[in-house]
Amino acid sequence: MKEIETKLLGLSYKDVKKAFKNLKSYEFFLTFDGNLTDTYYKRGDEMVRFRLWKDQYGESQLDVTLKGLKEKTKYPGIKKVEEVELHDISDDSSIEVLKLMGFYRFSTLRKRRRSYILKDRVRIDCDEVAGTKWVEIEGNSEEAVIDVVIALGHRPTECCDTPTWKLLLESATKSLTTKQTSV
Repeated sequence: MKEIETKLLGLSYKDVKKAFKNLKSYEFFLTFDGNLTDTYYKRGDEMVRFRLWKDQYGESQLDVTLKGLKEKTKYPGIKKVEEVELHDISDDSSIEVLKLMGFYRFSTLRKRRRSYILKDRVRIDCDEVAGTKWVEIEGNSEEAVIDVVIALGHRPTECCDTPTWKLLLESATKSLTTKQTSV
């Protein structure tokens, strides 16, 4: 399924709740509140994500997603991407198959996430890793995603499509540079 997705940097779940509290036209529902571990395997431009998380009963769950190439939209920072959820897959056998197909382990991220679904089926994920915060917005149409960006008090030109691993690397580099210059 192809989705439209973007990120807004520096926002937290409190910012999202505050913005939507002031907008009566949006109904939103908390669908996830917990920690995730994402492990990415890469081959060229192709990527597979293994997501480990716990459901509301404390049971471990595994989602495996094939992430396709990103396509440009009319706004820089907003991309269309195809994601395919793979079902009935176990962690160990899948990793062995991926290695045989030429995939290699690229990165592992542990993040805190709160996810909301809006009544028009746009999903907002409020993520935090090591103090770096961002909001990811995903939906079926560019217009729906842009409406949410605007409702959060931002312009479409402020959107970002930088991969999460790159955001974290840039944040860590900036933090180290700041510490070195202050010494």
